[in-house]
Amino acid sequence: MSQAALAGPEMVPPLRLDLEIQPGPASLWGQPTWTLHDPAANRFFRVGTREVEILRSWRPGPVATVAEQAHTQATPVTETHVLELREFLSRNNLLRDTPDRAIPRFLRVQAAKRGLRHLLRTYLFFRIHLFQPDAFLSSLAQRTGVLFTPGFALIALGFTFLSLFLLLRQWDMFLATVPEFLNSRGALLSLVSLFGAKIFHELAHGLAAKRFGLRVTSMGVAVLLLWPVLYTNVNQSWKLNDSRQRLIIDGAGIAAELLLAAVAGFAWLLLDPGPLRDICFVLAVTSWIMSLAVNLNPLMRFDGYYLLSDLLGVDNLMERGQALLHWHVSEWLTGAGDAPPERLPGPTQSVVLVHAVCTRIYRLTLALSIAALVYALAFKALGVFLAVHQLWSSLGAPLLREIRRIWKRRQELGFRPMIRGSVFLAVVLLVLCWPWNTTIATRAMLTAAQTAHLHAPFDGVLTRVPAQEPVPTRMVHKGDALFRVHSPELEQHIRVAEIRESSTRHMSELLSMDQTMLRQRLTREAESREQRANLDGLLQRREKADIRAPLSGRLELPAQAWRTGIFVAEGTYLGTVLDTTRQRIVAYVDELELSRISPGGSARLYPYRPESRPVDCVIRSIDATAATVLETAAFASVHGGDVPARQGPKGRLILQGSAYRVVLEPISPCPTERQYFGRLEIQGQRSALIQRIIQKVRGLLTREFGI
Repeated sequence: MSQAALAGPEMVPPLRLDLEIQPGPASLWGQPTWTLHDPAANRFFRVGTREVEILRSWRPGPVATVAEQAHTQATPVTETHVLELREFLSRNNLLRDTPDRAIPRFLRVQAAKRGLRHLLRTYLFFRIHLFQPDAFLSSLAQRTGVLFTPGFALIALGFTFLSLFLLLRQWDMFLATVPEFLNSRGALLSLVSLFGAKIFHELAHGLAAKRFGLRVTSMGVAVLLLWPVLYTNVNQSWKLNDSRQRLIIDGAGIAAELLLAAVAGFAWLLLDPGPLRDICFVLAVTSWIMSLAVNLNPLMRFDGYYLLSDLLGVDNLMERGQALLHWHVSEWLTGAGDAPPERLPGPTQSVVLVHAVCTRIYRLTLALSIAALVYALAFKALGVFLAVHQLWSSLGAPLLREIRRIWKRRQELGFRPMIRGSVFLAVVLLVLCWPWNTTIATRAMLTAAQTAHLHAPFDGVLTRVPAQEPVPTRMVHKGDALFRVHSPELEQHIRVAEIRESSTRHMSELLSMDQTMLRQRLTREAESREQRANLDGLLQRREKADIRAPLSGRLELPAQAWRTGIFVAEGTYLGTVLDTTRQRIVAYVDELELSRISPGGSARLYPYRPESRPVDCVIRSIDATAATVLETAAFASVHGGDVPARQGPKGRLILQGSAYRVVLEPISPCPTERQYFGRLEIQGQRSALIQRIIQKVRGLLTREFGI
């Protein structure tokens, strides 16, 4: 109980007249509980026997009078109990205020809902009420009662397993269909299917609530992580004392969505290729993913959270878990011996504490990820601001409040907080300042030290191609003739240019014999020089028709077999010549790790191919500037690599950070038929976590603000 409540006047104000109270389910200890309903805010509170006795005796007047009337031999009540309940009722706006106090409080609440502080508190999650669906759901529930019978549940479960079994039999074909929808059409189909699935999901929640006689007060849109999702307010399930009924309401949406996914998957197996089959495929994929990966997440207020809460029998799981976590941390720091906010059975309390820790970490990680996304894709200064705000609100502000609380109780607690706090600070400093890891791991590519790509110089027909030999024996020497491209159009241009050049040259020679036509002669000589230059350019271009090996090595040809008579367009890839006598290894290292490596450092490449052995190598060079575009797609994060990158215009891969190209060389020859990828482990200098954080912050400030 707060000091303010103890110091206040020992009087109790009147209760609100619209409050409702009814019997609730038994507590975890088997004791009876009651449910206190606030109809104005549509909120519910669980209270015990002592609180109910106090509420029954609640009359405006002295606290001592209320305590005396509520006191019984079975349930002893003291003035402290009344004051604690008064504070609880006041904190949740359950007391009747006089106009001179109610109006200022209302204005303060409305002011708190405006401004930057409110926006920062609610941008991760807020709700927008759209309509009241109770009448519609009541009418619909009368026609869909069969959906909640045991027979229908068994049929739906059997059908779901059958559909999943049949899909697993054609799983390769099902997965092979996914890339066909990685485009704008697929994105549009996914959005439409997701919207339809969520309507189905929310209707199931509402119908389940109506099945047990509850009132569904609202449906609307909840904006979660800047993404709109539908919601149905079924918090009147607190009125139900049967946990099985609450679990049915909690899981109705997931069950409906899984059944929808099963129907869509089964239809995809039966339908012929076409738009309807595409819709069924997208509907099946989105429903499975949303049901299993999102709705079952117990760390956010989704269906999984309420299912876990009702399975444990712990209402308001998140708030109670955070209160227990705060008490444990406070007791560890101070050893004050304060009473816990509540006592739960041992296994249940452990689960609640683990859930509280995971929720705190998950929400902090999620908020920082959003800030990083905003920083990378949109307003960079806003991303930095959001990251700082989340760190402060999740770590800095709670720590500061705890320090202030301990400081106020310094005389009572003595030196225990200082000693334990010093130990905690020492551990944190050790973690931050200890030089931890030495190995830098990243994806790398082993390839020939020199490569030359061959392309068609102009549009034409292949009149010479290399012999189709097996890959290991397809060796060429520098200067060997490989391809020849014949262009009839180019030959026609050359013939025309030769005629024009010859004509202008002869005309210039004739005019040179007549001294009176000097001006015409000079003009013809200029035209002759221009025609000669044009002809020389065409002849030089024709010389490129013979494509020769620029270096000695192995010739690699594309999958299609080249043969004479095939037309190729200008720039068509014809093949690659690789120098097989020397290899190099290319990798990209983050800016934070750059100071830990230098030319001459050792590393080892572990190929992804099981038949290849690890390759010991040495660093030969590190680029002086960060790369901006990736030439090899396998390095990019969008293709499973380690380098953060996004798809840019014309298919280019644009880096989303500072990464430097590192070139290494195998210590001993590494004969290989073609390039391959592997995991590169570079032996770097030890570095402390605080050093890397400072480097990252310094680079961010320099890049964004020029500091």
